[in-house]
Amino acid sequence: MPATTPPSSVLPPAPWKSLFNQHISKMSPPQFVLSTLATAPPGSPTPYVPRARYCIFRGFWTELPENRHNNAERNPKAYESDCPTLTTDVRMEKVGQIFGSSARHAENSKQTQGSGGGGPVEAVWWVEETGTQWRIKGRAYIVADDIEGREDSSGARTVKSEVGKRMRLVDQSKEKEWSWARELTGTFGNQSPGIKSVCALHRMFIDSDTLSRYFPSSSSRPASNAAIRLREPRTWR
Repeated sequence: MPATTPPSSVLPPAPWKSLFNQHISKMSPPQFVLSTLATAPPGSPTPYVPRARYCIFRGFWTELPENRHNNAERNPKAYESDCPTLTTDVRMEKVGQIFGSSARHAENSKQTQGSGGGGPVEAVWWVEETGTQWRIKGRAYIVADDIEGREDSSGARTVKSEVGKRMRLVDQSKEKEWSWARELTGTFGNQSPGIKSVCALHRMFIDSDTLSRYFPSSSSRPASNAAIRLREPRTWR
């Protein structure tokens, strides 16, 4: 098996995924609130404090949505997963928080520039059209431009191991053609033209890897899920 492909998961598809996709398809845009943990200021009674912000759901990892405006090369349909994805500017605080609250506790900004992470997160969607709130809790991992190369970083190896456990092989004949880097580039390509044009300006004076370096993809490995239909009082919990 090539180094670019992960060990396939034996986990069955999540039972909630089909209904979740139905509900999310009604949202425009499919925004959600992502909560992370930030290191508390010195003297605080607790080691971490919560932080939250709105993000855009980019689909599930390995299941890139169709987009006629995305000219990036796509991976073959080799895998499926239940890991929600979003894109982020690597300079945003949530990236450092995902690294800083992980088991390895990144100690400086340099350690947060590549793939890795694993900090706990919770994502919440409110689907007005169905009166449903969805919550997914798990650990988030950053897929950055060092995900493939001559020498994998320790962070890249962690991502491939942990996220790879949630990737189900659905077509063995296409397994060797699948690439982490191609999936990252394709995910970036599915962003709005405005975001991509801003990044292209940086590309002129930084380097050719700016697109994936400044806008890596984050994939959340779910640990639990809950759906609450707030228009049906009997289901509140």
